[in-house]
Amino acid sequence: TRTTVKIFIIHGSYSTEQLLTNSLGFTAVNLHKLLVVLAGPGFNIVFAAFVFWFLFMAGMPVLKPVVGEVLKGTPAERAGIQEGDEIVAIDGSPVSRWEDVAKVIKEKGAGAELTVKVRRGGEVVTLSITPELRKVKNIFGEEVSEPKIGIVASGDFVIVRHGPFESLYLGARETVKLVYLTVMTVVKLVERVVPFKSLGGPILIAQLAGDQAKQGPMPFFYFLALLSVNLGILNLLPIPILDGGHIVIYSIEAVTGRQMSLRVRGIVQQIGLVIIITLAVLVFYNDIARIFTK
Repeated sequence: TRTTVKIFIIHGSYSTEQLLTNSLGFTAVNLHKLLVVLAGPGFNIVFAAFVFWFLFMAGMPVLKPVVGEVLKGTPAERAGIQEGDEIVAIDGSPVSRWEDVAKVIKEKGAGAELTVKVRRGGEVVTLSITPELRKVKNIFGEEVSEPKIGIVASGDFVIVRHGPFESLYLGARETVKLVYLTVMTVVKLVERVVPFKSLGGPILIAQLAGDQAKQGPMPFFYFLALLSVNLGILNLLPIPILDGGHIVIYSIEAVTGRQMSLRVRGIVQQIGLVIIITLAVLVFYNDIARIFTK
């Protein structure tokens, strides 16, 4: 028995993109390129989630539900809440952290009478409090109306550790929260709610990293995760040169069914380069201005 092996040599060279185009079609090629572009920002997000997973297992500081100050003329003062009281339950819902207090009050809303149990001197005291709408500033500096009872946290923390599976969920939740805040910050910048002078560049990042490192490894790693999320989201901005710009170009090509010409692509890339350089100069100016205005 004789086996014959035939080798066919096709003259010419084909790029991976051309081969994919021939075998999968133009839309599939663009999908492949989109996935490649998304890999970078995706890694930033996954890295942040991994860091948070580790931090929640190692132990994250949690603000205790202990009253540090009772504001004058507020529902809390009228109800008899005192400095040093530890809130243990609101309307039957157990409270273990300050975040729970704010969450329950916001969910119940203004005008709803709340049954609040506080631990005071070894005893549990039950009080009735009705939140009122008050003008406060949110994280972006906007004035909003929220239900409040007029208490300030004492600032006492406790380290809470979680199991690996619970930490995985908590890490993912923290990552999603930071992604949302980063996106909203960009939106507020466009709306000019957040001033551009609040942005910082390499100098500010280095300063913040140094400050967090002085506080210990946990704050430093949290800052790294926060920075990774910021980089991932900012890289998705629809600016040419950035991954977001490539996504826009590939999407246009997928819709039109044809590739953008090299001339047009070059012009677009140059515009993107000008935008990036301008932004870099502005944030660097902000960094320098902060140094001299301290």
